[in-house]
Amino acid sequence: MRNRFFIVLLIFLSLLSCKKNTDKQDIESNSLNNESENYIIIERYFPETKQEERFDTLVQSIQVSIITKLLDTYAINEHENPENKIKYIDKYRDSQIELKITQDSETIIDTIFVKESFLDYIDQSFLDIANLHYSFYEVKNDTAIFYGRIIKPETDWEFSFKHNLSLKTKKFSVIEEVIEE
Repeated sequence: MRNRFFIVLLIFLSLLSCKKNTDKQDIESNSLNNESENYIIIERYFPETKQEERFDTLVQSIQVSIITKLLDTYAINEHENPENKIKYIDKYRDSQIELKITQDSETIIDTIFVKESFLDYIDQSFLDIANLHYSFYEVKNDTAIFYGRIIKPETDWEFSFKHNLSLKTKKFSVIEEVIEE
């Protein structure tokens, strides 16, 4: 009988100690939540609404059309102002680039790029925090040359590249552009 009493007592004490640890974790969790609750959170979108931009040009009988569509996915940049207790969550819209090139009414290329299209050149962790920017540069020696940047908003952290399209083979090549400081 006495052994049963000690066994029940041990079980009770172990359960009680587990409850105390859980309470301690709850208190720590609540204090962390209270710290972040003391901050005013301001969520901003750049740009605020989805837009579409179109760029068309005619060079040496080659029609280049670039349509940039903003998406509902974002590169997010968070920062805090401890003095004012404000936390900013800035969301920069990702883009989709539609590229169409025609020559003499023949479609040379009709494709779509997003930042993940360049995963062979940069890692996924950078893509998660960056945006794609893309523009036409020139046509030279049967090559259409475009300029691209995958850049973390509000920083100078970027992957810049020339995106060359051979008009004969219809194949792209990427040449990294090193920016001198």
